[in-house]
Amino acid sequence: MNVLTANTSQKLIIQVTFFAAIVGGIMCDIKYGRYGTLAWFFPIYFVGQALITFSPLIPLPGFFHPYFDFFALFLLSYGCGCIKAVLVAYGADQFKPPNVTQIGCFFALFYSLEQFSIIFGIYLLPIIKFFFSQIPTDKPSLNVLSLATFLLLTSIVILFGTSNYFYKFIPQNKNQNIFIKSFKIIKQSLINKYRRKPLITSTKQPTPKYLLEYFLIDHNCQRDRECDFGRKNICEQTKFIGELQTVIQISFVLLPLSIFWALRTKLISINISQLQNIDTKLPFIGQLPFLPSDQICCLLQPIFVILLLPLFYMFIFKSPSISQCLSINTYLRRIFIGIFLCSVACFCSANIQKLLLSSNNNLLIKSTEDFTLIKLFNLFPSKCSFSISKINSKENFVIIEANNSNIFSLKSEDLNAGYVDLLFRFNGSSCSSHRKNLLRIWLNSATNNQFNIALVGPQGIFFTSLDIKNTKTNGPSNYL
Repeated sequence: MNVLTANTSQKLIIQVTFFAAIVGGIMCDIKYGRYGTLAWFFPIYFVGQALITFSPLIPLPGFFHPYFDFFALFLLSYGCGCIKAVLVAYGADQFKPPNVTQIGCFFALFYSLEQFSIIFGIYLLPIIKFFFSQIPTDKPSLNVLSLATFLLLTSIVILFGTSNYFYKFIPQNKNQNIFIKSFKIIKQSLINKYRRKPLITSTKQPTPKYLLEYFLIDHNCQRDRECDFGRKNICEQTKFIGELQTVIQISFVLLPLSIFWALRTKLISINISQLQNIDTKLPFIGQLPFLPSDQICCLLQPIFVILLLPLFYMFIFKSPSISQCLSINTYLRRIFIGIFLCSVACFCSANIQKLLLSSNNNLLIKSTEDFTLIKLFNLFPSKCSFSISKINSKENFVIIEANNSNIFSLKSEDLNAGYVDLLFRFNGSSCSSHRKNLLRIWLNSATNNQFNIALVGPQGIFFTSLDIKNTKTNGPSNYL
């Protein structure tokens, strides 16, 4: 798999996940409700997880396996996206009548537990891997994935088994598509604003403050079936326009998050290499025994989020005096402050990571000759080593043991029209069924700012070349 295909596949999976969240919200509000949507997509999520877990055991032709894995990833991302849009709302529906304080406490508790789960998983996963590595088997990674599949199945059983004890939201207007209705309202508002201005003057109506309010200048509640005119004098369209206006405002507030996630996906490969080279000794403190040496940077962000969530909820959200003083007495401004505190957590995490990395001078391995360096990571947990060499060379090779890394060098003369074919030879019971042996990579020997990484594991071989900032040296250099 070349760099372009790998990046395209990664972005496609992310897009499917976020698009599925929209699909889940539509199906929830139009037809199935919260619980019905979970009942539909939790099995899809489970099927994708099961196929990813047991795909190495399925006897399929070698060329068909990548397509099979992509299909499993599609089910996994699609089910995850649809569930993501509904799961938290299903929990908030249980507070009847709606209580703002209780719902706010529920959301704070939910996201705190999510961060605690990340921290718990960082400490628990090495223990699970060590436990399964002691079991006589040729696929210890399969056992870890099987445990994750079992835990997901347990969650589905608990969800369905306790469904009779919880409130189930049922959509009132099942035949109404909320997206089509929003589009019609925005379209009619634009028409009324630019083509029916004389109507406002002739009826002596006040000029609308917002764009969507132009929809109401020719609205008649007596002719609208959705409005409860006569009994409660409730204008359903006015209520819906107010909610739609709030959604649009929140969308502008959340717009930077999409840019953040787009940039975050570009940093995954760099973070993998940083975690392999980081110096975990804290300045003036030294090494802390309870911090895992290879996961300290992964712990920083959830720790800061957990610290800032009580600060936001107890001292800002629940305090009317502080809310009034800081002008955050509306839900939209509270959401903005919450996003700001999350960005503060990311900022603190990034600066501590930078401080730890600055004490390690071996992060970038420099070469003063005409070499292209590739750092390879063996992600197999145990009982698997492999050697790498050029396709037509038997002398220049490198052996990498399980859970280890090494550097393989190539000269410019080894490149053939910008690419080189590398041969992987696997040895060990954990990778006896590994199918990928030949990898063609594309390199540019004329530049000295490429950061080349190859990850080799149970799921295959992933290679990427990243551009990093040039550093002045005595001659042409490549960095790793």
